[in-house]
Amino acid sequence: AGEGSVLYNDDTPMRILNFPAEARAEALPAGAKQERTGVFTSGVVAETPNGPIALFKTGPRHAGEHLAEVLDNRQDPAVPIQMSDALARNRPGDHATQAASCIPHGRRKFVEVFEAFPEEVAFVLESLRPVFATDRQAREDRLSPEARLLLHQQESAPRMQALQDWMTRHFAEHRVEPNS
Repeated sequence: AGEGSVLYNDDTPMRILNFPAEARAEALPAGAKQERTGVFTSGVVAETPNGPIALFKTGPRHAGEHLAEVLDNRQDPAVPIQMSDALARNRPGDHATQAASCIPHGRRKFVEVFEAFPEEVAFVLESLRPVFATDRQAREDRLSPEARLLLHQQESAPRMQALQDWMTRHFAEHRVEPNS
């Protein structure tokens, strides 16, 4: 799995009915606070030349910590693509990856807060609509990964930059809370 060209990782909250303190302490990564209470099932999926490899672990470690463990075994000097949501706990420590945050995942988070922020969410969804349309067209045209990237650089990058600028203004003007 460490040799994968694209690595996907994420956490799902999990409940362990009997997780003694000694077992929890043993399962924590080096340097983690003993007070860490969350328990997750973390998934790491690697795209390899021999097909996908899916790894799952349940415990107090985060997906990024599991991914770091996988990357500890990497021999390929090429930097892999890491697809995940933008949570800091998905980062694999000091391992270099080309971060590719999941836009559908981020979009879902906006949809969840639509009732509280209808105008802002509508702006985000309308900004993302043509990006998804471009990707759908790339799939329908069966573009190579390189051609698909070029298409997105031409068509989607300006739209994504405008959306990032809009979000940056909201933070700068204190219209939203940091880390929200």
